[in-house]
Amino acid sequence: GNPGFGGFGGDLYVMHPDGSNAYRLTTNSDPNLGVPYTTVTGTPYDNFHAYWSPNGNHIVWTHLEADGLPGGEKWEIMVGTFSVNALGVPSLSNVTVVGQPFGAYETQPWAPDNSGFIFFASGGYQSPFTTSAPGWGNSRIFFMRLYNEPGDVPLLQPMVTPLTDNLPFYTEQAVFTPDMQAV
Repeated sequence: GNPGFGGFGGDLYVMHPDGSNAYRLTTNSDPNLGVPYTTVTGTPYDNFHAYWSPNGNHIVWTHLEADGLPGGEKWEIMVGTFSVNALGVPSLSNVTVVGQPFGAYETQPWAPDNSGFIFFASGGYQSPFTTSAPGWGNSRIFFMRLYNEPGDVPLLQPMVTPLTDNLPFYTEQAVFTPDMQAV
């Protein structure tokens, strides 16, 4: 694949609505500082499934590194604080791993109340989110609450709630209804 098309080498960018002033946000995740992916040496990585929080202050995304064996791929969920300085330069700060390495992840949209986001997790036998792991081939959708209402005060520990059961189905791409009464 290619960056943004299910392959490695993707980064997160922001730009003006007209497409001008594209600015790369995830430079510190790039082991080769912007060298085209076809010439990369080292650990291939990808940043994808990025979603803005409703208030525009945070971005959540999936980060993947493809280490060689032993170990294989490492999937993590990242959250960063988005800001633009007085000179108009955007940046991410306080980048935090909120989903420790496990199987495979895909981040989904934030909750309308700005408290957290939905994510999909699949694989692995030592799930960090449930007492019984979904197992390879099964997947679950979860909600990760990061912030208390009504502000941006982070919880000391994210709260993860399973939204689907452990049936052997492939479940992903979930979205809250605007009133948060259903997914």
